[in-house]
Amino acid sequence: MENWLDLQPLYHWIQAHPAWAGICVMLLSLGESLLIFGLIVPGTVVMFGIGALVGNGVMPLWSTIGWAILGAILGDFASYWIGWHFRDQIQQWWPFSRFPDILRRGQAFFQRHGGKSILFGRFVGPVRPVIPAVAGMMGMPMRPFLITNALSALGWGPLYLLPGIVFGTAVGLAGEVATRLAVLFVVLVVAILVTFFITRRAVLFLQPRTATLLVYLLRWSNLHPRVGAMASAVIDPHAPEMKGLVLWAVILVASVWVAVALINNFQIDNPLIRADAAVLQWFREMRSPWPDTLMVGLFELGDMPVILLTIISVSLWLVWHRHWNGAVHWVAAAVFGSIALLVFKFGLSVPRPDAEFIAVGMSRLPSWHALMGVTTFGFLGVMVAAEIPIQKRWIVYAVIALLLVPINLAGLYLGAYWLSDTLAGLALGLGWVALSGIAYRRHTTHPITAGGVGMIAGLAIFVAMSWSWVSRHEQILERYQVHHRTAMVEYVNWQEHAWVRQPVYRTDMRGRYRQPLDVQWVGGLADVQAWLLSQGWERPVGLSVTSSLYWLIPSPDLKDLPLLPNAHNGRHESLVMVYRLNAREQLVLRLWPADTLFPGRAADTLWIGNVSRQHARNTMTMLTLPVTIADFDRALDQFLPFVSGWDLRTARRGTKQLNGRAGVKWDGRVILLTPKPGLRYALPPL
Repeated sequence: MENWLDLQPLYHWIQAHPAWAGICVMLLSLGESLLIFGLIVPGTVVMFGIGALVGNGVMPLWSTIGWAILGAILGDFASYWIGWHFRDQIQQWWPFSRFPDILRRGQAFFQRHGGKSILFGRFVGPVRPVIPAVAGMMGMPMRPFLITNALSALGWGPLYLLPGIVFGTAVGLAGEVATRLAVLFVVLVVAILVTFFITRRAVLFLQPRTATLLVYLLRWSNLHPRVGAMASAVIDPHAPEMKGLVLWAVILVASVWVAVALINNFQIDNPLIRADAAVLQWFREMRSPWPDTLMVGLFELGDMPVILLTIISVSLWLVWHRHWNGAVHWVAAAVFGSIALLVFKFGLSVPRPDAEFIAVGMSRLPSWHALMGVTTFGFLGVMVAAEIPIQKRWIVYAVIALLLVPINLAGLYLGAYWLSDTLAGLALGLGWVALSGIAYRRHTTHPITAGGVGMIAGLAIFVAMSWSWVSRHEQILERYQVHHRTAMVEYVNWQEHAWVRQPVYRTDMRGRYRQPLDVQWVGGLADVQAWLLSQGWERPVGLSVTSSLYWLIPSPDLKDLPLLPNAHNGRHESLVMVYRLNAREQLVLRLWPADTLFPGRAADTLWIGNVSRQHARNTMTMLTLPVTIADFDRALDQFLPFVSGWDLRTARRGTKQLNGRAGVKWDGRVILLTPKPGLRYALPPL
């Protein structure tokens, strides 16, 4: 994974050839605005990517914006000239000959707004590459076109680059902390965008066809009275529905139960079991402290307090307003989910993922969060959507989907459920919501107030979530913490050869093969810190809203910049100390627990870490960050005089273990530090 994610060669080329990189930006911006070509090139994505390079400090800010503006002006002028020169012949070109609406929309837009369409059209995706050509086709004078074109490009360049700049800056910050955080952020954003896109497309596709399908099913049920009775119970407004819904519920639970049982009993090269293991392992490798807190918060959105209070609150509201049919269907959704969970719990013995990995007892599929989340929030969406205009109903379903996706991703991240648990819960819940939702819509004559039920549900979610965050968040966070195994090693064996068993590099995606663990220190963490303080080292500035404002100073003193934490093996460092070399450079020592104890030396703990040099780098014209220099040999040499009072041994990794990246200077040295008998140090005055 590290290889294909490595963009360093591209970064080096861009920084080595800034003029050519700028010309490439201009050509991409020109192509994004050019007739026909601009319809194919995903311009928003391209500009977002360029902005991300700016935000990550790879490309300069103002010159990149200038190149993008120049390309946009040239691209629109080229389109204008093509329209002016070829006029109506353009209608015979592909893709306009096959999709004439593209050109018609552009002409209608130009007729509606006149010359201002050049200014407005720059920011309207579907017509952006067409408007300049339409202006030329319809005889807009060149001088007003050129003025409006330049003005629109001046606003378009910064605006379209800004989201990428913000994203690149955020990813750069997250990458300094833990690349896993950046990757998870991208995964979450992509999952939300894909969910939004699929939900919208699915609803808009199914909505006009549902009525026809229901009429067909009703006719079929009338022709087959015995078998069709169940279908009539759901879709016939005049047929009693509860008996039919109960039968449908039994069939739905039984079919999913049989499918899951067959899949789990088929153990030979089972693709679903392999997918379960792969997803669990991938998310396990993504674990780090800050994402843990975020994911636990998302997980709590689908937990019992939120679901239960939502069900009770909406039920009381429906009863208070005498929406009896809605109340019955709403409670039926909750009852179905609860009974289905009991059936699976006692009918199938499927353990939760790796009970050793998370200190959680045995449970059974399907996922509570998936099944109860879909049945609760999904049916809530059905009730609300039924009372709003048909053109806007997809928005309700998209909001529900955007609530469910993060909840279930959090369950997978925390190792609370297998992938198959989640898929089974989603399938079962969606099946029930579809059936009961159709029955509710076909049998309900008394409309509810969509805003009222939505407000009550939102308030219940907010109250339950606030209570859960205050009273249960730390408990849940601890429950799903990664449990690290502790090894027992003889002290002499560690000094002689067992030291080599410790990780070679920091195990984070960004740190792997880039930041060696070249320090192994035995002792109490307080003693280590006290010694370094006595040698002139300092505690770094903590990361906070106030301290992070120093990143915006063009040339700050390094001592004022907050130090970003690093993650190793899913944990932030236990100790970080800095030594100021000058106003722009510093040494940084980071130590993590090695989960190793020594028999007979209860007071001694093994810590692993590294010493690095940092300098203040201006990643953009407005952001200065402390960035690690890849010369770890020099950092180690500068560090050695500070630990001369300790028992120091120098070991060396073999060349096969190094596997370093180009540009990383490390000769494989590892220093082993232990306290000398009678070691004394004086703390500096506070």
